[in-house]
Amino acid sequence: MRLTLVTNPRTKSRHIRIAVHAVGIGIIICMRAFHKNVQMIFLDSYGSLNPQHNIGEIIKRPLIYQKLALSNVDIQDRIHDALEMADLTPVENFIKKFPHQLSGGQRQRVCIARAMVLRPRLLIADEPISMLDVSIKWSIIRLLKSLVKSQNLAMIYVTHDLASVGSICDRLAIMYLGQFVETGLTQSVLQSAQHPYTKALLASTPSIDPDVKRKAARILGGIPDAINIPKGCRFHPRCPDRLDICQVQTPPSHIKIGHDVQCHLPIFENYGRSNS
Repeated sequence: MRLTLVTNPRTKSRHIRIAVHAVGIGIIICMRAFHKNVQMIFLDSYGSLNPQHNIGEIIKRPLIYQKLALSNVDIQDRIHDALEMADLTPVENFIKKFPHQLSGGQRQRVCIARAMVLRPRLLIADEPISMLDVSIKWSIIRLLKSLVKSQNLAMIYVTHDLASVGSICDRLAIMYLGQFVETGLTQSVLQSAQHPYTKALLASTPSIDPDVKRKAARILGGIPDAINIPKGCRFHPRCPDRLDICQVQTPPSHIKIGHDVQCHLPIFENYGRSNS
């Protein structure tokens, strides 16, 4: 397996390219290398921690799985470093505790420490703040941003909370039924949303400013069966602005106001302007 950090010379943005080539027993070795470089933070911090292990043992487990040539002293140093990276200090106050003895925010920090103990290059954070109190959410976001910068990490941040992506993500991809419908620089997508689904998500995002007024989200029906994907545009059964072509033809991806949109509507709008 090979992980390559690639820099786009035009946009200066960076992404990780992962290549896996293995057969037989090589797959086991290859996946071990993959897991060393790609770590995940799960949504449910309580469910993803073994209640029978103390915090030190939980963080040590990835090092054992990887079969790293580390002495006991090196392993303890790695555990201490990981806890300190996750702001669980003094370390002595946490290393012998069990998950049920910690708060929700502290458990999520343990999950972050467990992910960081292998010193990965890519971190996948799956709804890392959705089960936390509002007062704790932003401290976890600040921690993740700090780790990305200090450890030179790439991070995929998965969330339904569009209110948080603007402060943590450089690029944003909106997905509907397993397909990206709008992608681009985060601020470009948030400030100039083009796809009807993106607009509906933004319209349903609460604001702390009582004077902010938004149009109600115009979205129809419920989510279709993911096994029987609708023909044409996947969003067309719920789209208030759908065209006849949306029901039969998958929309192409095209650039609109600096980001990619997969929708027929902007194409027809441009066509109407050019012929008016």
